[in-house]
Amino acid sequence: MSSNPAVAATSTKPKPTSTAPTACANNSSVASLAMVNDPTGSPYPYAFSPKSVTVTCGGVVKVTNNTAYVHTVSPTHGGFADSGDVNATMSASVRFSYPGTYGFYCVYHSNMTGTVTVTK
Repeated sequence: MSSNPAVAATSTKPKPTSTAPTACANNSSVASLAMVNDPTGSPYPYAFSPKSVTVTCGGVVKVTNNTAYVHTVSPTHGGFADSGDVNATMSASVRFSYPGTYGFYCVYHSNMTGTVTVTK
């Protein structure tokens, strides 16, 4: 042992703590969102309907493509997984595991935008 009190003292490292949010458990909550033709859309004649939906944390947003063209539901700033391509007349489900408000858009048609509010 050293005679130096600073060296002789037992040092304990603090236990790491996580500041990451905890994901909500998956549940059967479903909100519906459609990809639709919108003749007033600019520069592309498509839109999400409705533009905003609310889902319980752990639930899914079911997206149905009611147009003749491929679309996506892609996160504006992260927070959920991209839907991938949703072909004409097809559907996809996107799960939301954390509370918050998330923007989304279509990677092929930049004017197609909307928001999902995820509640606890």
